[in-house]
Amino acid sequence: MNTFKRTIQKAFGEANPPRSIQNEIGETISDIRDVTAGIKLFAVFKSGKNGDSLTQSGSIVSDAESVSSMQSQPVTMYNEISIDDSASNAGSNISDVKYQSGAKNLFGVSPEKAIRLNSPKKENEDCNQSMLSESTSYSDDGADQHPLPENEDPDYDEEVGAEEEEEVAYDEKNVKSSSDLITSCIPVEENVVAEAYSQLIPESKLMLDEIFVLEDEQKVRFFNEMMKILDEQGFNPNIANLSNADLLISKAKCYLSQHRITNPINSSYMFHSAIVGPPKSGKSTFLGILTQQILYDMIITNSWKKTFLFVADLDKLMSGYQDIQSFYHLFVHHIFTLLMAQLPSMIQYLPKVEQAFLSITSMSSRMESLPLPRKLTQSLEHRKLSAELQSIGSSLAAIWFDPSSLNQWITSLVMLPSILARAFGFHDCIFVLDHFESCSVSMEPLYPFEDSQPIMFVHEFWKYAIQSYPFILSTGDENALTDSLTIVDETSIDLLSDIEFISLLDLVEEFPYDDMELNIDFEDENQVSLKLVGSSCGGIPIFTKQWEKINKSIDRIEGIEEGTEEYEEALCEMISETETLLFLLIQREQGDPNDSIEDQRFGVYNVHRRCLSK
Repeated sequence: MNTFKRTIQKAFGEANPPRSIQNEIGETISDIRDVTAGIKLFAVFKSGKNGDSLTQSGSIVSDAESVSSMQSQPVTMYNEISIDDSASNAGSNISDVKYQSGAKNLFGVSPEKAIRLNSPKKENEDCNQSMLSESTSYSDDGADQHPLPENEDPDYDEEVGAEEEEEVAYDEKNVKSSSDLITSCIPVEENVVAEAYSQLIPESKLMLDEIFVLEDEQKVRFFNEMMKILDEQGFNPNIANLSNADLLISKAKCYLSQHRITNPINSSYMFHSAIVGPPKSGKSTFLGILTQQILYDMIITNSWKKTFLFVADLDKLMSGYQDIQSFYHLFVHHIFTLLMAQLPSMIQYLPKVEQAFLSITSMSSRMESLPLPRKLTQSLEHRKLSAELQSIGSSLAAIWFDPSSLNQWITSLVMLPSILARAFGFHDCIFVLDHFESCSVSMEPLYPFEDSQPIMFVHEFWKYAIQSYPFILSTGDENALTDSLTIVDETSIDLLSDIEFISLLDLVEEFPYDDMELNIDFEDENQVSLKLVGSSCGGIPIFTKQWEKINKSIDRIEGIEEGTEEYEEALCEMISETETLLFLLIQREQGDPNDSIEDQRFGVYNVHRRCLSK
């Protein structure tokens, strides 16, 4: 038990302890450190059913449960306690906390007049609320009226409660002082912005008036230019003619919402993903839809200004990789095309900066400095950018003229998108790569790296470049993608264990004619008939759409008289649609995988249909 409790018990006795000790403003005092010389303390005693049970010491011999009784009239008594420093300092036997039975309390009345009767209210009012909250003010000889302190829970064990928790006093004066200090440091000026705006020159006012329009124009330009690049790379989705586009868009939105990290300042993304599915199932199409939704998301969250989006079809980008100089020129041009689309503030500099980087491999000897545009190098605003570009260019030039540095050259090349993005002020970088298996190639040490060792796995360099950034991969060959992501040797990077696969299977749960069975006959009589059902499409949108086309052509045939010219046209249409479905569903081992439908005809002769639900 603390010192304060012992002092209170010594003053009033353990038999009838006060309910609580309060100061002049009704705050409960539970710590001796809150008691100072000159302060007035008041003992609040438990109440009985009637006021006549008070003892001379001011305590009450009563049942504490009487407060909850509708029949009782709880009584609370407030006695003033004085702090006698002189008595304590003189070594007197008088207690530090002295009970004065005849003293007036904080309301200016004697203890006898501080007795409060809580009478029940009218029948229609809440009786419990009336007993706990109704207060009556008293005055003595014109004294000011004050509300009585709130009654505390009569079942509250003050001794246990004081030991379990420590009450912290709320210093209102200090809070007010802090508020005044903040106000003095940061004065509230409601008209500061308006006054500053009124003092601007007309040109500045016009610029501010149009700033939001200009911002929207830049967002529109950013989106349109990026969609052009997607179209060039071959995965710009034609939403208008796409079957089940709403399902694909919904899946893309759901994916982004699960991988977006948002805070009050900005948004970023966290994903290492690969789109998988059967060949010709529309993986590149979905990658285009997902990329389009990323563009929308970046615009809405305003992260397009700080996030560099590197999109590329590696099947196109890696073409001609054995010609190292041409490969470098193609790669650098693609990076600066993306920068032109995403960095409108630097459009005036970017073409010449690109030419400066391309010139690295055109020089007969190592250049001393990168020939950046003079307007850029002399700009005070872009001093840091100029220095970083010079450093990047010098490093590339040093590697280019070292015949034994093929590894360093390819490493620098695949890292160039993120390095240049950082130099130009982007905080984040996202990689969206189609046909990732196309980088699973080897490179021979050709000019100018004749003294280098050959590179067996170029995809390891790409894995190194993207492992620290968000990325989404797609592939035309799922097995080849899996092989490229796994560990090859002790120096390999394992991305497979950390990757999330986005499957296009079972995306369409219900579709027209999903209860039908097709029996397909072939021109070759030795070839066994093939039976297909709706579930053969695997819920993949492009497959289910083709299934629907076949069944619609069969519907048309069933309504036409056999032997007519119209019947023959409908039959040819049905066979053609069936050939297309087989081309999508079945992958032949022989032949070029890029062969057209005509090159891979299955020789369909006829198709019969029956309903499975009957």
